[in-house]
Amino acid sequence: MPNTYRLTSAYIPTGDPDTMAVPLDSTPTAGSYSNYAPGQVGGSINLNDKTYTIVQVKAGDTVAVNQVLYWYDKTQAIVTSAVASSNRNQVAGIARVAVAGADNPNGTLIAMLVKGHAISVKDSGTAIAAANVAIASATSGEIDGVAAGTAPGYTAIGIITGADAAGICPVDVDLDTPL
Repeated sequence: MPNTYRLTSAYIPTGDPDTMAVPLDSTPTAGSYSNYAPGQVGGSINLNDKTYTIVQVKAGDTVAVNQVLYWYDKTQAIVTSAVASSNRNQVAGIARVAVAGADNPNGTLIAMLVKGHAISVKDSGTAIAAANVAIASATSGEIDGVAAGTAPGYTAIGIITGADAAGICPVDVDLDTPL
C-alpha cells in the first residue's frame, strides 16, 4: 500500500485553495519554508469534491490559471509550467491560480488541483471531444485529447467531459497519486 500524506487541517492563507499563492521570502532550503506552515508542502487536502496538493512553483516560472503543471523536482514538491520530452509523462496537476514570473523570484507555494470533476483545463484544440482521454500536449500547460479506446501514449490526466470553448475544456481530473 503506498504512503499518502493527507493534511487534516491545512493552512490556506486565503481560505480557498483555488486562490492560494504564497510568494516565498527567500529561496528555501529543503523542507524549510520561511513564511508558510512547516511540514505542509507536499501534503494533500480534500475539500468538498476536490483534492489539492501544496507545491512550490519553480522560481521564475510563469503559470496561468487552468494550466497543466509538471514535476520539476518531485522529492521537494517543486513544479514547473514548462513541458519537455523528458517531463511530458510527469504531469503533477492543474494550476488554479496565476503566478507571474517576475513576482516569483524565490518560488511561490500554491494548492495544485490533482482531482476533481469538470475542472477547466487549457487545451490545444486538438481532438478535444467529450469522453476522450486528456493527455499533456507538446505545448506547455495544455492538454490534447485521445479518442476513447486508443492507447494514450502519455499519462492520462483524466476524461474530457465536454467540448472546447475558447481554449478551455472541462476534464474529470484524476492525478491523485502520493509524492
